[in-house]
Amino acid sequence: MSTDKNPTRKRKTLGRGLSALFGEASAGELKPTKESGHQLVPVDEIMPGPGQPRRLFQKADLESLAESIKNKGVLQPLLLRRSNQQQHMFEIVAGERRWRAAQLAQIHEVPAIIDDYDDKEIIEIGLIENIQRENLKISEEAQAYQRLIDKNKYTHEELSKIVGKSRSHITNLLRILNLDAYFFDLLNKGTISMGHARALVGKKP
Repeated sequence: MSTDKNPTRKRKTLGRGLSALFGEASAGELKPTKESGHQLVPVDEIMPGPGQPRRLFQKADLESLAESIKNKGVLQPLLLRRSNQQQHMFEIVAGERRWRAAQLAQIHEVPAIIDDYDDKEIIEIGLIENIQRENLKISEEAQAYQRLIDKNKYTHEELSKIVGKSRSHITNLLRILNLDAYFFDLLNKGTISMGHARALVGKKP
């Protein structure tokens, strides 16, 4: 459980995005959190966390990032928390893509910020990170919103402030969760639009 004494302040920080989580630091100017700061952590002591909304990582994308890491290193630290399940291991809160690419680049340690994130924050941060980088599939984004609503009882308005998206965007995405898998695949590929997808909810191919 988080040790933050002021949940309102933390909620506002999440709503401002990842730059706030890193203390407004640029990639080359890593600033520590007040509790622990950033440090180097062996990649084999890190494992994926439970709140990652992204399920698939494109091989070409990871290879491209790995090449960049070989040349410039990992410029932005991962966010980690200590695992309650495995001793001496850390769970990824944000940065799984960088962690995977670092292994491809044969980098043995990565910069990380270790803090006491609770489960709710992990889901929110993982979602914000992926949305800001626009690398989530539509289905993954919609399912992540639904998990947050189910787990934390957010209204669409509250969730929109946390992730920095309009309420109508969230409402429209949640509507297409009942879309047939065939149409959902077409939507993810960009073959049909969101407008077409909403019209197809409840229909079979």
